[in-house]
Amino acid sequence: MEAALRARREKLQRVAKRYYAHMAENVLVAGTDQAEHFVVERLSDTSTVVSVYRLGGNSKAAPDSLLYRRQFHPAETERVILHGLQGKDLFTISGAVTHSPFIDIYGGPDEDTVRDTSRVSGLRKKTRYFDTKRNNEYEGGPETKDQRTHGVESHAFDRDGSGR
Repeated sequence: MEAALRARREKLQRVAKRYYAHMAENVLVAGTDQAEHFVVERLSDTSTVVSVYRLGGNSKAAPDSLLYRRQFHPAETERVILHGLQGKDLFTISGAVTHSPFIDIYGGPDEDTVRDTSRVSGLRKKTRYFDTKRNNEYEGGPETKDQRTHGVESHAFDRDGSGR
């Protein structure tokens, strides 16, 4: 039994690295039912930073309202999925790089604002916006693919992963 436990311990680091690589490939960043400001900064070819701030009543993010921040590397992460859920959310994407993960934006049922001034080299558009066409402010740049529709299918979010 002791030998079996030692063998499992020896494999633990390799298995953990494989699990991290799997989980880092497609990352979901979910907001809350309140208003948030999602900030995507394409800093360099090896770094994209996603930050989420709580918005106050005047649609300004207070400096201490940081809810989430993570740095993503295009070599590890293929796609970052942002779900605004409820609230009047603001999505801001900036930066000019050669390599970046895809950024998929799902606004939610309330009025949302998307501003994309980023640029990523190549023919593929690396920012995609899914929402309804009505009651949303959209300032897409050359990097944004507008996937807005008249239906509300894009508002569906499976919080617990049950598929219901």
